[in-house]
Amino acid sequence: MAFVEDKQEICDLLLETLKATRGGQDIVNLIYGRITQSEENVMVLFANGTHINVNVSMDSGLGMIRDIMKKI
Repeated sequence: MAFVEDKQEICDLLLETLKATRGGQDIVNLIYGRITQSEENVMVLFANGTHINVNVSMDSGLGMIRDIMKKI
């Protein structure tokens, strides 16, 4: 049986870790979303109202964390 990762839970846990750092204090949310069957995105929301979108299509949980970290 394959292990299924809950990508929003991974984002929630990563958010708590980032908020504990000086560089991540202005991040208020990480929102995972599936746009199409093969397209996935994480929206990184900042306290000033801006956001960035991170393409996490086809990523494992660890790959998703790496892609988010590269963008922020």
